[in-house]
Formats: sequence, structure tokens, C-alpha cells
Amino acid sequence: MRLKKAGDEQTAKELGKIDAYLNKFSYLIGSLFDTSALKTGLLSIHPARFVVEDLVQEIVKEQRQVWPDRIFLEGTVQREAYADRERTGQVLQNLLTNALKYSATSDPVWVRTRIHEDMITLSVQNRGASIPQDQQARIFERFVRLERPEQDTVQGIGLGLYIAAQIVTHQGGRIWVESTPNNGATFFFTLPLAP
Repeated sequence: MRLKKAGDEQTAKELGKIDAYLNKFSYLIGSLFDTSALKTGLLSIHPARFVVEDLVQEIVKEQRQVWPDRIFLEGTVQREAYADRERTGQVLQNLLTNALKYSATSDPVWVRTRIHEDMITLSVQNRGASIPQDQQARIFERFVRLERPEQDTVQGIGLGLYIAAQIVTHQGGRIWVESTPNNGATFFFTLPLAP
């Protein structure tokens, strides 16, 4: 920001690229550590009460800095979940990032929150490529990436959804995807309501 204010757009642009690559590198290292922790049964989950809506707003605000005018919210839940706030944020961040990456840059992405019985359900929907029915269960497996033409342009190693699924399951929730041809995909996950 200081470089832009000083009129040094080129250096600011180059630093922005470096920052983006460092963030990707950090994410990959974190994913590998999480995978190791899952494999050894040492994934740390620290459940506590937190207001889900506050977390959703925080994650969406972060993503809107990179993807302005694409993310829309529907439904507000001013209730507390009993889960690990940081890990839940990791799941939502992953689903939202994937939804944005796997859809056209002009397509909207919806984040919805609702309560059903004793669970809070969060969903992330895009209008991008659909996920074939026979591959929907496999995408939550370790190192699995779908084979499709647009896959070559999107970076990843197939750990994000695996880690997300493990975090949700370890917190007593459930994660799944619904997708029909030419209609994008909607990822759902649940969190237990705080008693």
C-alpha cells in the first residue's frame, strides 16, 4: 500500500506476486502438516463456543479483498456453534476458495447459513463446472483431484477437501457435495450447535 501511495506501481505489483506465492507455499506446507497429523491421529481440535455469523463475515471479508463483487451471503445465524473456530474457518476458507477458483471470474458464489435441528449447516455454491455423480464421494479422499480440462489451470495437490472433511468429522459434523450437470456445485458442512 505504501508503494502504491508513493507511485511505485511496478514494485507493488511484484511484491504482490511474491506475497501470493508465499501464501500458496504456506498453505501447501500447512496442508502437509495437517495430513501428517491426521495420519498419526494427532490433529488438534479445540472445541469452544463461537458465533458462526462472526466467523462467516470474517472469512468472506478476507476473500472479498481478492474477489470483490463475487461473494454473496444468504441467511444469518446469530447462534453459537460448539466447534474449533480456527479449524472451522479453515474449512470455510477452503470451500470458498475452491468455489471461486473453479468458476468463471464473473460468476457469483453464495455462502448460506441455516439451522436444522441441533446442527448449523453452512454451504458454498458456485455456478462453475459440475462434479460427476460417480466422483462426488471420492473428492474427499487424500490426494484426489478430478480429471477435467480446467483442472490444468488450477493449482493444488488434492489435500484441501480431504483435510476439510477430516476436520468436520472430528467435530461431530458431516460434509457432502451436491452437483448436477451444467449447474455448478454446492458444498455443505454441519457444525453442532452449542448447548
